[in-house]
Amino acid sequence: MTDIILDDADGTYITVDSQVVRCTGSDLLLENPARRRLNTHAIRRALVHDQNDGLTINYNNDYPGGVTINDVVKIRNR
Repeated sequence: MTDIILDDADGTYITVDSQVVRCTGSDLLLENPARRRLNTHAIRRALVHDQNDGLTINYNNDYPGGVTINDVVKIRNR
């Protein structure tokens, strides 16, 4: 069973209660204008299913602050 809860908790959350969340688009955008360094209207693509059938984080360097990964346990290479 799945559920989408709007205005969950204090009214600032959307909860998707599901084992799998499927997005059939190619780009996942994460946007918070108050946290931007540059005052531009550029697209912010956090995750992209790219043209080589790969997953790209921070596509085209859309986030000038880069990517931070905390507490990496393992990185597997081919």
